[in-house]
Amino acid sequence: MGVASHFVSSRDGEAESGNETKYRHIQETFVSNNDKVEEAMDRFEQYDMGGIFDMPNLVDKNGATPDDMYGKDFMNLVLHWDSMRYKDVLRWQKTINEWGSMEDRVSSVWALTFLKKSATQELRERVDATYKSLPQVHKGGVTYLYFMLKIMFYMSRDTIDALKTYLKLFQSKGLRKLRGENVVVAQKQLIAVCTRLQEVNSLPSETVNDILEGMSYCSVPEFAKVFEHYRITARAKISSIDDDDDDDDTLAEIKKFLVKAVDEYHALNTAGKWNVPHSTPHAGAARTGVDCWNCGANGHASHECRKPKNHENIAANRKKWQETRDKQNQGSEGGRPPIQQQQRKKWGTEQPSGEVKWEGGTPKAHCNRCGWNDSHSTKYHSAYSKNPASFNICTASPKHPLTLAKFGSGTPMSPKTQEVSPDHVLVSKAHAESVLTNLERTSASDDTVEMVGALRTLFSLN
Repeated sequence: MGVASHFVSSRDGEAESGNETKYRHIQETFVSNNDKVEEAMDRFEQYDMGGIFDMPNLVDKNGATPDDMYGKDFMNLVLHWDSMRYKDVLRWQKTINEWGSMEDRVSSVWALTFLKKSATQELRERVDATYKSLPQVHKGGVTYLYFMLKIMFYMSRDTIDALKTYLKLFQSKGLRKLRGENVVVAQKQLIAVCTRLQEVNSLPSETVNDILEGMSYCSVPEFAKVFEHYRITARAKISSIDDDDDDDDTLAEIKKFLVKAVDEYHALNTAGKWNVPHSTPHAGAARTGVDCWNCGANGHASHECRKPKNHENIAANRKKWQETRDKQNQGSEGGRPPIQQQQRKKWGTEQPSGEVKWEGGTPKAHCNRCGWNDSHSTKYHSAYSKNPASFNICTASPKHPLTLAKFGSGTPMSPKTQEVSPDHVLVSKAHAESVLTNLERTSASDDTVEMVGALRTLFSLN
């Protein structure tokens, strides 16, 4: 769990590609952290550790026993940590450590271990900076989780703006922005975002209408029609779908609409009517600024467009995308050249055209560190440098070009680049094979046959 806040918000106040990229990163991080916290709480419940995070309301902080200090009502730390006082959290952890049952104390220790192992190194270091300074009586799973939540969901100005932008993005893109147009995923993300904005009194009043409009942007006609009707109803200032519900709280109303959305989603899936396109908008959408090359609208690709095909628009948008792609490939002056002009360059010293050359009657290999030498090539430099006196290329690699050149088997370099010693004659295998074959045919002597066989072995022609 956890990405520290300095990774969520840009250090310089601006992301490299502007606020849009930065906000998208904050949104993804926030939703991801929220999902992971929910998974952690499910694990706590599974192993019967969740009870310690239900903090009872404080009645008398000077009470002699926990029964005197706390009432019967309680709040869950994960859901309401932002409204809990730091001192009250410390007091509850101390109560567990000093007055709690053995099960509660074990749960606190196990939860602490689980949270530490579930956090990234950056998050753990930031939490430990405060946690380690606490007295031992205040240490445990409750306080550690409290510090984690404060860091993971810290509501800076950038975070608030990013979450509001997320809601506006859902209004414009709708369910089509989610894979499979999954309403359950949309519900979790929207409730998480709206809850956090509500807790800092920053939830816009028009959010209900924005969410209903986003729900109406769905590829399933039956679902889209239902939520288009709900949106019109909400615009008419009817506070809820149900006539007998007078609750005008924005967050509560959002939750009710989302419950209706999930119910409708399950019903359509059960009936086999939730059929959405599996393809995603083409790669050109991000570069041309629109999703559909046909009508210019967002939310679908040209092959999904229901409007009459406008081939001029499609051709113009395709050309614009190709031009943008070519410019990005070329880059600015000094940037990357087009693919067809790129040439692969070797690292280090420029490798000569061959692996072995002759100098003064001696074959030599090239090492990027040592240059031309008669002992090793670049590949075997490490082995050679460990013990130069005992290293032997013939033993290390019997098929190495330098080994073959020393024993006269093969000519690794081409005639154009090889320096031939006057004491050596270069003969190709094809020519040697022709001469030996002709010698076999014209001579019936046994000695000749044995000599030809020996020469074939020497020249590796067998």
